[in-house]
Amino acid sequence: MMEYYCINDDASSYNTNIKKKRWIRKMSKEKFNNEHIKEKLKQKAWYKHRMVLFLAIFFIGMVGMTFLIYKQSKNMSNSSDLNGLQSLATNSDALMGSYSDGTGVTNGDGSAYTHELSSEEVDEKIKKFVSEHEGISEEDYTKQLKKLMKNHHETEDFILHYPLVMKGLEQPNARGNGNINFKDSVPELYQWDSRWGYQEYSADVLGFTGCGPTSLSMVAIYLLQDESKTPSWMAEFSKSEGYAVAGNGSSWELMSKGAEKIGLRVEEVSLSESSIAEALRDGKPVICIMGPGHFTEHGHFIVLTDYVGGKEVDGNLNGGSFIMHDSNCVQNSARLWKYTEIADQIEGLWAYSLPKTYKFKSQKLLKQHFEKHGKDMGFESPEEYEAAASAVINNFDSLHKTEAEDGDDIYYIEETNEFVVLSTEGFIRTYFHPDKGKKYYDSQ
Repeated sequence: MMEYYCINDDASSYNTNIKKKRWIRKMSKEKFNNEHIKEKLKQKAWYKHRMVLFLAIFFIGMVGMTFLIYKQSKNMSNSSDLNGLQSLATNSDALMGSYSDGTGVTNGDGSAYTHELSSEEVDEKIKKFVSEHEGISEEDYTKQLKKLMKNHHETEDFILHYPLVMKGLEQPNARGNGNINFKDSVPELYQWDSRWGYQEYSADVLGFTGCGPTSLSMVAIYLLQDESKTPSWMAEFSKSEGYAVAGNGSSWELMSKGAEKIGLRVEEVSLSESSIAEALRDGKPVICIMGPGHFTEHGHFIVLTDYVGGKEVDGNLNGGSFIMHDSNCVQNSARLWKYTEIADQIEGLWAYSLPKTYKFKSQKLLKQHFEKHGKDMGFESPEEYEAAASAVINNFDSLHKTEAEDGDDIYYIEETNEFVVLSTEGFIRTYFHPDKGKKYYDSQ
C-alpha cells in the first residue's frame, strides 16, 4: 500500500500536510477509477464490434445458402439429357417426382433443356436417318411430321421411324420398353410411344390424334390397377363405342360415358382452383379438355394428377400448383402449373374414382322396398334391385340434388325414370319409378 504522508513536528504544517495528502490520495483513486472505466468501455466496444461483425458474416452466409438452394431448385433436372429423351418417353415413370416451377426445365447436367428444334436441325436429322435406312426418302416426311418433331424434340425417334413403320419395313413396337408403373400413382404415358403411337386412330395414328385414349388410359390403369388398359386398348374401345371422331380425335363422351362403361365413376368438376384441388386431394385424377392456347391450336386432353402447396382460406384452397401429365409433351409434364396459367383454356373437366357400392341400411328394409317397388320394376331378387339402385347413384347421367328439408341426396335418370334417395348416412332409402316422372324429381 502506498503512503502519501510523513511526520512533521509543526501542528499547522502537519494538518496542512494531512489535508494535502488526503487530497492527493483522493485524486489518485479517482484517476485510477477513470482509467479503469475507460479500459472497460474500450473492451465493451471491442466485443460489440466483434458481435456485429459476426452477425453480419452469419447473415451474408445464410443469404448465400438460400440463394444457392433456390438456384438449385430452379434448375431441377428432369432426369435426362437430350440423348436420353426417348428412353424417358417410353419409360412411363421416368419423370415422376421431378418438377420445376416452369421457368426452366433442364438436363441432368444443369444446362437448359432445348424443347424445340430449328427447321434446319430437323432437316439434317431426317437427311442423316434416310441415308442410313433403305426404302424411305426425305419426301416421306410430311409437314405434319416435321412440325411435331420441331415443336417437341422428344418425339424424334417416333418421327424418324414413322415412314419405316407405315411402309411395313419395321415393327411398330420394336423400340418400346419399360413397364408401366401404376401401383402408387397415375402413370405418365405418351401418345407417340412406339408401343402404340403408330396405331390407326381417328383417320390418323395415335401419335397425332390419341390424346383422348392416352389420357383416359393413364387414369384407368391407375384406378382399376389394370395394366391392360393401355392407350392401344383404349383406342380400340373408343372406336368400337363410337367415341373416335374422324379427323378430330375423340368425343368428349369418351371421358364421361366411355369411362363409366369401363368401370369408373365420373363427376363433373366446377371450374375453380379449389374444386379441382379438392378432387385431387380426395384421390380423384382430373381430365381436362383444353382449348386453343399453350397446349393446342384446336383441342387437347390432359390429366391433372395432384395438387401441391396452397392454403385454405374460408374453406377454399388457393395458391398451390398442379402436377400435369400431358400425353404429347415431356416438358409440360415436367413442371408445375398455376391455376391462372391454365384456367382460361379449360373447356371441360371430369374427376374419376372407383364406383361405390351403396346398400340399404338393413336386410329388412331392403326386402320391404323390394316387395313394394322392386318386383314391379322387373327385378328378380332383392340383391339385383339393390345393385341397380347403387348403379343409378354412380351413373354420370343421373340428375342430382340435395333435399333442403333433411339433406338427403336425390338421384334421377330421366331416360329410364329411375328415382333413388340416399340418406345423409350413405344408405339407400328407396328406389322406384315415380308416376309423375321428372316432375316428381323437380318437386323434391
